[in-house]
Amino acid sequence: MRDKQVHAPYNFVSFPNKVIRRYARLEDVPRQDRWDENLLSGEITVTMTAQTPVFVSDGARDSRGWNDGHFLRDAEGRCIIPGSSLRGLVRENMQILGCGLTRPGEDFQDVNLYYRALADARGALKSGLKGQYRNMLGIHNNSQPTEIRTGYLHCDPAAGGSGYYIVPTLPHPTSDHAVCRLRRDDPRVAELVRNMPRPGVLEGICYWGEEAAGRREGTPVQGGRVGIALGDPEQHPGALAGRLVSPGYMQKQNRVYLFPEEDPAAGRIVLSQESVLVYQEDYEARLNSLGGTAGLPPKGEKGAREAEIKRRKAFWALPKAGECKPVFYLEGDVVSFSPSSYYLRVAYRHKLSHGIPRSHQTRNQEELFLDYPYAVLGFTQGKAALRSRVSFGDLGLEGAPSYAPEASVVLGEPKLSFFGAYTKEGMDYNQEQFQFRGYKQYWLHDITSQPPGDNTQVGTTLRPLAAGSRFTGAIRYRNLHPDELGLLLWCLGLEKGCYQPMGMGKPLGYGRMALTIDALRPFRPRDLYPSLIPDGAFFTAPAQPAGRVAELIQSYQAWLGDKQAQEALKNQTVPDIRALPHIREFFTIRSLICQRPEPVSYMALEEYKNVMRSLAPISEVAGQAADAPPAAQAPGSAAEGDSTLLQGKVTQVSNGKCTVVAGGTLMQAFYLQAAGPKKGGKKRDGAGPQPPVKGQTVTLRFDGKRWIVVQDQ
Repeated sequence: MRDKQVHAPYNFVSFPNKVIRRYARLEDVPRQDRWDENLLSGEITVTMTAQTPVFVSDGARDSRGWNDGHFLRDAEGRCIIPGSSLRGLVRENMQILGCGLTRPGEDFQDVNLYYRALADARGALKSGLKGQYRNMLGIHNNSQPTEIRTGYLHCDPAAGGSGYYIVPTLPHPTSDHAVCRLRRDDPRVAELVRNMPRPGVLEGICYWGEEAAGRREGTPVQGGRVGIALGDPEQHPGALAGRLVSPGYMQKQNRVYLFPEEDPAAGRIVLSQESVLVYQEDYEARLNSLGGTAGLPPKGEKGAREAEIKRRKAFWALPKAGECKPVFYLEGDVVSFSPSSYYLRVAYRHKLSHGIPRSHQTRNQEELFLDYPYAVLGFTQGKAALRSRVSFGDLGLEGAPSYAPEASVVLGEPKLSFFGAYTKEGMDYNQEQFQFRGYKQYWLHDITSQPPGDNTQVGTTLRPLAAGSRFTGAIRYRNLHPDELGLLLWCLGLEKGCYQPMGMGKPLGYGRMALTIDALRPFRPRDLYPSLIPDGAFFTAPAQPAGRVAELIQSYQAWLGDKQAQEALKNQTVPDIRALPHIREFFTIRSLICQRPEPVSYMALEEYKNVMRSLAPISEVAGQAADAPPAAQAPGSAAEGDSTLLQGKVTQVSNGKCTVVAGGTLMQAFYLQAAGPKKGGKKRDGAGPQPPVKGQTVTLRFDGKRWIVVQDQ
């Protein structure tokens, strides 16, 4: 079997090994109720120019539940990028460039995810879970699960806690398994389930135990171990009330399950908030795929099809107040339950927070850790809160809108439950050593199409603005230290040749934006309030010189390297932040325009099941995605008018190949290695060509198949 590799339109920038504290106490943060003449206040004007079509949705939905494809507009009808989107982008960048803290419950929901592992191929990433899963369910030698129980899930907010609890059922009429399974084609049940929805519940049935020898007097059916009928139990001597539960359209699924009534002597299994949250997270993550498309009415019967989809979603949803639902469940630290599956999805051993670095876990145990994102952009944490010292205005479109072609696409993606795309070495969440890769970032590439196909539940309509669309606006800041303003400017402008992602469709190449800082204007109270000036004249602060932006960004670097300041805050000094691994990864994924789509695309559905290698790191994927000539001559070519020659700087060297940045594009090139020893161990005459070294500027030539380093012979 081929060694299948996880691939995705995103990758992960590593978490910083050390997180940077900006203030020791909340009281140390500059006050916001007054101007501080010793600190920096002012305005940053910026322009974002679309390099690929960009789409920011207004959030409205059509009758199908799809995004309606309308671009967000302000009260005057102008297309805008909202300030909230720009703020979210800057906060994400600041968490990386500012070595910020990753916070469970804020940056991600800290829960135990669900999984099921029954039939994954030997050697696949999930194959190691198979044995663990079977042991939890009590499956031995291909037996049926012996640890699964049945009960009724109730919702009663007055009960306290999560408001949910399970009441076990009476014992089942069979003695060999905890759960009574019946074939759909069994004569005893075939007529009952003929019109039964899938998934679904049939109420109002009665059942009784039967002797294996044959018919018992007074019973309407023969043979088997259980009799079953539709109607009042009083009509059948010795019968009990129950329900039938039918699963969905799983492959080769031919079973229904008998649920007895509740056992009044069994008591309640009270569900923790965590158990309910885990189920709800799993339900919402799979909402669009629950039940699949099997058994749905034809597309032409639109109303009936939508009604059936809605019914299926309601079947899996948690019961409302006063309601109860039959469920299969498995007791444990986290109670796992399911309304339809005998082979239910169960909770992983570890919460997601187990996978963040120890340094982040330690800092999260502190009462309040004031990193740059918290200190500059504000936060709410329990009773502590801080208002942002930066406000982001909307960015408005310049001129009349120009639209790119409309597209209907699928924007689904692997969720955290697909651990092969999120963890190092593909470790699952049961393993003690599992670690997340870091912060998710999307690769940059040209537009690729991905039609929605037959699954009408997940489609999205995009009516993007065309490449070249320009948006302008302003960001205001108040009472910032030079290093804080420098980091803010760095998060906006990034490095030369880098781009900012914006809007929907980023996995398909939409929303690649170039952000430029047009002007930096300082504010003082007298600049904004002319009444404070004796002669009443209004004063507008001039824009500061362009070099001021670079100076402020450098001040952030200098502050991180100030040993005295960092020792006072118990930080580790950072001599050169640009040399940190996670910073290099960030600028690689924000600058590389991928030439090959295969390594940076979504996986086909049939690829998921048996993948054997986890997602490769940024450096490896970058080499794969750049291993092709650019569509046109890149800037800095070695020979004017000769598109087969390029010049670039070496960033990485391995055996026989190197990674080169040429014209803002990261690509893989090959070089001629020095001749090895002759047979018998004697060296060949001459030293041969020397390999390139990191930082060296080299000339590349395209030989029709690949880029090679031009070397003097």
